Amino acid sequence: MAYAFTMHSLTSSTLILTQGSGGPIGDERLPAGWKRHQLDGGNGSSISVLLPGEPENFPGGQFKVAPNVSLPVHLYMVSENAKLYFVMFIDLPKPSENMTDAERGDIFYSCWRGVAMRVSQSLEERFGGTFDIGSGQQGVQVSQGRERRMQDFRVGSQRGRAQVVLANRRAYMLVAVWNSDPASESDALRFLNSFQVKIERT
Repeated sequence: MAYAFTMHSLTSSTLILTQGSGGPIGDERLPAGWKRHQLDGGNGSSISVLLPGEPENFPGGQFKVAPNVSLPVHLYMVSENAKLYFVMFIDLPKPSENMTDAERGDIFYSCWRGVAMRVSQSLEERFGGTFDIGSGQQGVQVSQGRERRMQDFRVGSQRGRAQVVLANRRAYMLVAVWNSDPASESDALRFLNSFQVKIERT
């Protein structure tokens, strides 16, 4: 999957980032149960994404990114047929533009790995045994001042992918976890490829 976003300026104060190279993604010929959801992140920002069901809403969470540092997170989640879909708005300690590359990478790593650890714990409680977490190298892209990162990972035999857009003091993040069934991968990529972020300009 190509890792790229296209920007669409709606007004002088609003920006939309879209996964892929085209315009806003059409939702024709979707499988039964799938539809586009516009999820509110507060402060005029939102994530628009395709999901196979109504997401559960978990505001007021925290991601621990260092021994004494936790970041507020507003999380939405759908669990469907052994697949998990997460949508997150994460408040950053300072504007991402003022962070070093290492700081941005560490925050992304801590956040997606926090999700992967929760998935691992849930699988271990349900099935027993261990579900180790493995990952490759982060992918990074910058376009018109907005940074995006991508991470492929595994939780035991489960596959996962995290994508994030960093803008101002907010990280906009998707995570999908799926099994080895090719249909599961198709569903996960449908979710990930539908990623659209609306950001109020500052």
